[in-house]
Amino acid sequence: MRLESLDRDDPHGAHAELGDLAAQLEGDGFDVEIAALDAPIRARLQKSAGSVVIDVLQVVLDESERHLIDAVIGAVTSWAVHRRFFAGSNQATPQLVVWVERDIVQPVALPTNKFDILLRVTGIDQAALSRLLERINQSLPDDDVVVLQRVGTVPDMPTLYSGSARIMSAGREEAVRRLCATFELAGMALIRREAAPGGGVPFLHFEAAGAA
Repeated sequence: MRLESLDRDDPHGAHAELGDLAAQLEGDGFDVEIAALDAPIRARLQKSAGSVVIDVLQVVLDESERHLIDAVIGAVTSWAVHRRFFAGSNQATPQLVVWVERDIVQPVALPTNKFDILLRVTGIDQAALSRLLERINQSLPDDDVVVLQRVGTVPDMPTLYSGSARIMSAGREEAVRRLCATFELAGMALIRREAAPGGGVPFLHFEAAGAA
């Protein structure tokens, strides 16, 4: 079989990640090759949620391998739970597309994981909060979102904002890491992390870097 990447957001990263999938498939006894980045690939534009699907992992089988379709789909979707790339963009659904020779025989939506994270932000005013939210949500992938609202003010205490984020990621810790990195690039520092009441959901408190 041949693995081909149609991930347009980070083609080099996605191509490198195919090495992990190839190793897993070879461990299961499959004969695998990975198409070079500049190799001609099979492509047929499809539509998803009103957008062109551009984050596609393709598996091309020979006619003699047709009987492997179900096994390949099972192996790839199992691997895809922990992937970093082929994640979809512009609200498109990331897909696995299986070809046999020149025909698409089965497109399959790749699984996605979304993690909720509770947030608290201090050390900025309302105008700065609006700019922060705009900057963060513009820098996050389309399926990720951060929402914050003012809770209130206490005399001699910083204005408090609370909210949540929903981040698509291979795992919860990766989602937290990505969100923290995004806040840090926006000039915010993580000053506390704990579990929300009831456990499970991370609770992060950010403050403007340099705030008293």
